[in-house]
Amino acid sequence: YEDKLYILDPDAGVFEFTSETKTKKVIDADSDWGSISDIEIYNGNIYLLDEDNVAIYKYLVTANGFGDITDYFVEDQSAVLTEPSDLVIDSSVYVASPDSVVKYTQGATDEFETTYPVDSPAITGVYTDSEIEQVYAWSTQTATVYIIDKNGTYERQIQSGIIKKAKGVFVIESVMYIFDGQKIYTILLN
Repeated sequence: YEDKLYILDPDAGVFEFTSETKTKKVIDADSDWGSISDIEIYNGNIYLLDEDNVAIYKYLVTANGFGDITDYFVEDQSAVLTEPSDLVIDSSVYVASPDSVVKYTQGATDEFETTYPVDSPAITGVYTDSEIEQVYAWSTQTATVYIIDKNGTYERQIQSGIIKKAKGVFVIESVMYIFDGQKIYTILLN
């Protein structure tokens, strides 16, 4: 975030790099955490996705670091959100689960009904940001990236064998970047 780099260690907490070789712990691991699978920074605040507890924890940035843990959701989401695996934030929060992407705004479920071309899209992850107009949901199982507008309308899909190995999918200026853990591949979206 800006010039700061944060690293999540689900067993120890969140660390900030203070130099190329040194870190300091900015958030301690919490005994209530289940399985923390993702971290996002938005407006300086840190969000953590807990797969086991079906929760998103929010840590507000303060003058001296970060505040106490708060629950992002305003109501229980376990009926709406099943097997959450990935999150991304563009002012709204998008959470990937195997059959859908769920959109939240200010902690409440927002309209985002998507009709995929297959019954079970097997979604692995999701990407968007405030600079782009689409949401990109990808499936390593089907080697597919589903392109959806921010209202939830399915637009199109891209299939490529490299998506089966994707650890991350990002889009910058009409180019999709696919990171497989070692290399970055590109697909032009125009």
